[in-house]
Amino acid sequence: MDLSDFPARLKKLRVDKSIKVSDVSSYLGEHLKPVSEKTIYGWESGVSMPSSKALLTLCEMYDVSDIRTAFDSSKTPPDTEGSPMHFLTPREWELVKSYRDRPEIKAIVRKIYDLDN
Repeated sequence: MDLSDFPARLKKLRVDKSIKVSDVSSYLGEHLKPVSEKTIYGWESGVSMPSSKALLTLCEMYDVSDIRTAFDSSKTPPDTEGSPMHFLTPREWELVKSYRDRPEIKAIVRKIYDLDN
C-alpha cells in the first residue's frame, strides 16, 4: 500500500467538501475525542498521522466509503479500467460522484429508490 501522498489526499478530501479545519476539530471532538487544529494541520502536512479511529471518523465526515481508493496511491482510481467500478460508464460515474459530493440530495435519492426499507 503506497501512502506517500496520504497527507495531500487527506487535505484534498476536506477542501473538496469545503470543510474548515475548525469544523473537523469540532466533529472529532463530538464523535471521538478532542483534536486540536494544529494536529489536523500536522496530519495534512505529513508531520504526523491520525489514529485508525480518527481516520475512520474523518472518512465518515468526508463521505469516504472506500479508504483504499481514497488514500492508496498504488490503487487504480475507481473510474478507470481494472478497478471494481470499471463497469460504470463515465456518465454513471459522474452521477455517483455528484451523489457523494452533495449530501443534501442523498435523502431524496434514497427515498426515490426506496433504499431505506
